[in-house]
Amino acid sequence: MKVIMVRPRYDDVTRTLNGWAGSAIQRISVSDDLTGAQAVEVNLRLSLENNRTAELISFYGHGGVDHLIGHAQGTSSTGPVINTKGPGVLPPELSGRNLYAVACHAGAELGPSLAAAGCRFVGYNMQFAYAGGFEGDFERVVNRGLIDWATQGMTGTQILDQLKAEWAALRKDMSLGSRKGVKNSFVVALAAHWNYDCACSY
Repeated sequence: MKVIMVRPRYDDVTRTLNGWAGSAIQRISVSDDLTGAQAVEVNLRLSLENNRTAELISFYGHGGVDHLIGHAQGTSSTGPVINTKGPGVLPPELSGRNLYAVACHAGAELGPSLAAAGCRFVGYNMQFAYAGGFEGDFERVVNRGLIDWATQGMTGTQILDQLKAEWAALRKDMSLGSRKGVKNSFVVALAAHWNYDCACSY
């Protein structure tokens, strides 16, 4: 499955997530990579027109309950790149595609709106969490979800089940398993548990 990557890069969180997405790119077929300042509404809409066979859009960045946030433009504030009502690319424009979002809150309203328009969604309905110093553990989980959706022919429900299984495994490893004595292991376990609860699919 070909992928359109959307990965803003304008603050500490988006710089981290941008790097995670960059690692995933090495293992998937990417039709377009909208990174940094390219991750804005106008470029995504153009990419959708030029890459009609790309079935999966992947977003790594900040989100709200009804939108995903694009890159800041010059001195202006950031704006929605995908949104339920606009501005931003609207759910009907993503009909027949799939969206994988590593972003806070977007599963609350945007996910159901996309599903109603015929776009499958996997993401998080509350805040996405990761623990400083353990970014590699969180990157591994979210990137495997994207990579397997793009390469293994799995459904959105199967990707959700996989994500939940991996968040549960990380939580267990940090709370009861081989890494329970590691400094800040409780923080990692708590973040993994939070992501387990917030992961969603529509």
